Amino acid sequence: MTSTDALFSGVCLYMDGQFQAIRLELEALAETVDKYTLKSSAAETLRINLELRRINKRHQTIIDVVSEVRHAFTPTILIVHICAAFMICVISMAMFLVSAELTGKPNVSCFHLLFSYRLQAEGINKLTYMPYTFTVLMLLFMYSYGGTVVRESSEAIQTVAYGFPWYQFDRNTRHLVQMMMVRAKYGCNVDVPFFQTSMATFSVIVRSAMSYITLMKSFL
Repeated sequence: MTSTDALFSGVCLYMDGQFQAIRLELEALAETVDKYTLKSSAAETLRINLELRRINKRHQTIIDVVSEVRHAFTPTILIVHICAAFMICVISMAMFLVSAELTGKPNVSCFHLLFSYRLQAEGINKLTYMPYTFTVLMLLFMYSYGGTVVRESSEAIQTVAYGFPWYQFDRNTRHLVQMMMVRAKYGCNVDVPFFQTSMATFSVIVRSAMSYITLMKSFL
């Protein structure tokens, strides 16, 4: 794990916290509105309008930050997604080759003793590849989880905005709520070309790697 990977995870968690703060602000603002009145007064409408403008501005700022993060980390994320399955396959193939070399040695005297030694050696040599395999999977998981957190937290704002009593206010105030819903509808993301940075992509890559490993194993 490098400093870049840790930085990406930290930035994603920070943006998740910012989106959660916006949701909490909207919920708190909705609690101050009298939901039993059909139409709010002019002073109440002005107060809500100013608060929504401030929240909208903050929401747009966070969206711009997500875009900058995506632009900055696109090469790194792309390399991780492209190389992850390939590296897992190469490591697994090396493990199988070690097993084939060990089990292919000719038998001499004391057959049972040598056979047990080969099994122990095979297990030990396989374990030497496990830390690197775990590192590759962990690296891919960090990027996938970070992208999922950002996407889900940004999309959750749409539900909170829809639950806001926007129908009690004038057109301008309703428009502010609608703007937040439209922005949150598609969600912010840190996707890269050809790949969606999410846990779904992590699952697909791991399943594909397992399929390649099974195919290679049949030839060894």
